[in-house]
Amino acid sequence: MAPEKDDLAPGPALEVIQLVTVDGGGRPRVSLLSAAEVTFGAAGAVFLLIWEQSTSRANLLESGQGMLARTDAAGFVSTWFEVVRIGEVAVPGSRRLSLITGRITDSKSDQVTYAELLHGIEFTLSDPQVLTRWREQQQVLEAAAGRGGEPAPYDSTDLVNEKDT
Repeated sequence: MAPEKDDLAPGPALEVIQLVTVDGGGRPRVSLLSAAEVTFGAAGAVFLLIWEQSTSRANLLESGQGMLARTDAAGFVSTWFEVVRIGEVAVPGSRRLSLITGRITDSKSDQVTYAELLHGIEFTLSDPQVLTRWREQQQVLEAAAGRGGEPAPYDSTDLVNEKDT
């Protein structure tokens, strides 16, 4: 099952959503995201918060597309999206983050009759400061998703314009 907003609490394990991007050389890159770094909005919108200087951000800027992979009751779910906007946002207690707004282009659930997928990648939190930061990040994502799929009014730049600079 995908992480829910209420899953950001100390406990035995938190599930992870995988972000898959491709670099300019065609090599895939996988980043592991928490429920504080990805959420889905109305009308097929997806919102991500990732480090401003990350390879994943650079790949999303270059290719304009990505894939999210997770497990849920339906099995292994792949969700493809195209990047609509990349903006920057400051979250207290964090380095600057990029708020990525995407539009879902396709989704597929893989399931077989002869085997059951029990769970995906999980981790436990060992630093209580991370939980505080994630809750703050979650508020940014909820604000973005609450705008009906429109990017939050941060210092955002259209992807096309940002590519040209």
